[in-house]
Amino acid sequence: MKKAPELVDEPAHAPISVGAILKHTRDQQNLSIPDVAKQLRLSIAQVEWLEADAYDRLPGLVFVRGFLRNYARLLGLNGDELLSHLVLEQNPVLSSIVVERARPITLPFYRKWVALLPYFFGLLLCIAVVLVYELFIIAPDEDDSQEQTEVAQNVPDASPTVSKLDVANTPVSTVGPKPEQQKPADQPLANGTVAPSSAASNMPPVAVEVGKISIKFIASSWVDVRDRDDRVIYSQLNQAGTERVVEGIPPLRIVVGNAAGVRLAYNGKPFDMAPFTNIDVARFTLE
Repeated sequence: MKKAPELVDEPAHAPISVGAILKHTRDQQNLSIPDVAKQLRLSIAQVEWLEADAYDRLPGLVFVRGFLRNYARLLGLNGDELLSHLVLEQNPVLSSIVVERARPITLPFYRKWVALLPYFFGLLLCIAVVLVYELFIIAPDEDDSQEQTEVAQNVPDASPTVSKLDVANTPVSTVGPKPEQQKPADQPLANGTVAPSSAASNMPPVAVEVGKISIKFIASSWVDVRDRDDRVIYSQLNQAGTERVVEGIPPLRIVVGNAAGVRLAYNGKPFDMAPFTNIDVARFTLE
């Protein structure tokens, strides 16, 4: 008779390896480690460490759980169920991973002063600029004006003076203007009005044309208007729902911010600012 084989006790059931589950599923889906690393944006070594349960080479417990959850989602597995097989007590390396809190850094006293040095020198530079402006720009102008005043006071009057003796020796006909050289006075008319002199009647009236700009603000906008002498006649931030009327001597140079929210009319006629608008700022000239 043959001898009966001896019974051998089966080993205890080992815990399921999360890395082995991932590797087995990846092989079934015909995915390579570089493919997984590219889709998860991990390195090839990190994917290999996840499948080998080498969590001590990864940054920390929080990152390990995130990597495993993303890997499971890629393979179509349930991430929560997969992480339930991750027993920390059986992986002392993983359970010992602790992320320390950042400690506040205290600088020595002298380093605090060194950090404030740029601000200190900036303040000194501003004070120096103000002093130079007052001493070398404003002060010379005041000295020049005072000097001109003193020169004007010391210069004798250039108008000739006539003494009493000169007046007595001067003929009467040369003292005053001749009758024919005197300016003829305006002669009254029959109805009591005064007729203008010939010189005044020959002068044409001077007419100055004034341009009128009507602005309606649908949205908040900044408007700047300058007249023909490049003087600012209107420059202000305007609130939505308000209206403004600006008058000036053309040509008028205008800058309108947020032009899409502004309606403008010139001398009663609507004006389209769209052709003159660049990045919502309109720049144009009204003749």
